[in-house]
Amino acid sequence: DPDVNSSSRNLSLESVAKTDLKEVKAFIDDEILRAFIDRIKSITKLDNIKELDILFGNNKKGQSIPSIVIRGDINLSDPVGLALASGTNGKFAAAPLATDEYKQELIKFFNGTFTDEIYDLDNISLDGIIDSNYPQEVKAAIESLIEFREDAFYFRDLGTGLEVVDDIIAAADLAAPSRYVGIYGNSYDIIDPYSKKQITVTTGYSLCRLLPNHFSHGCHMPLAGQLHEFTFPEIIEGTLNFAPKVTPKCNQREILFDKHVNFIYQYEGVYTMESCYTTQKEYTGFSFIQNTLAVQQVVKAIRAKCPKIRYSFITDNDLRKYQEDVQAILNKFTANFELLEMQ
Repeated sequence: DPDVNSSSRNLSLESVAKTDLKEVKAFIDDEILRAFIDRIKSITKLDNIKELDILFGNNKKGQSIPSIVIRGDINLSDPVGLALASGTNGKFAAAPLATDEYKQELIKFFNGTFTDEIYDLDNISLDGIIDSNYPQEVKAAIESLIEFREDAFYFRDLGTGLEVVDDIIAAADLAAPSRYVGIYGNSYDIIDPYSKKQITVTTGYSLCRLLPNHFSHGCHMPLAGQLHEFTFPEIIEGTLNFAPKVTPKCNQREILFDKHVNFIYQYEGVYTMESCYTTQKEYTGFSFIQNTLAVQQVVKAIRAKCPKIRYSFITDNDLRKYQEDVQAILNKFTANFELLEMQ
């Protein structure tokens, strides 16, 4: 409606379609709209048409308007069977996150049942999958996918409500040991930017903000510390589920380090990611997320190039040329490694 503001601003479907939605084109004819409203006014003798649901003869509270009667022989449902007046979320109900149906659909997506394209290494490129407090069965499906692909990293959370070291360790034991998986033990409250309510989230909420910038500026850098801007100003003071203590009797930081559980610690009032471990059991270079990401970045660059040159073996010199082409790709990343060469 061109005459009505929403949240103190006017919104034109036409402008939205032009800037954001390439598949949608919309146009509002102000003159026709006003003529329509005037016609309804003349029939119903109602003045506040814009505040009414004239299609179903209701006011804004859902109460029937006596002067508007819906003919019984007219079906106001749409072709797929959802009534326009209400509608339904079907088997997902009003909040799908806690339903078994939601869990099963997630599993089907990550295990390839929904589409096996998720296993396509040549055409589908992944950098990472961020956990969103998924059920354990979904986490396991993601771990299997990541282990198959080897070119993406799974930022796995341990859920919410963990407040003591023993509970965190028990949850961490459920994670698959892998150089492609890192576990995060923290949950905390934030102010939801949409509802403005205080809600509990896992570390993955903040990683969604941090990781795009990290990947674009150099994924070989540590995913921790204030120097690399792995800080969490959105955490509401006093809501962090757990902060390890160090006393003469117990060093909880070392316990978490030994279990490769990544956690947030507060330094001079700044919530900061303390560690960047993978869940790999052996202590090697791949015990650290940034090293895994650095190698995966090279792997994906080579995979993107090789299909274009892999059929070039015709003469004796082609293998040397192939090696040179691959080495040219590697040269872009040599600053991140002590040695990086094609053999």
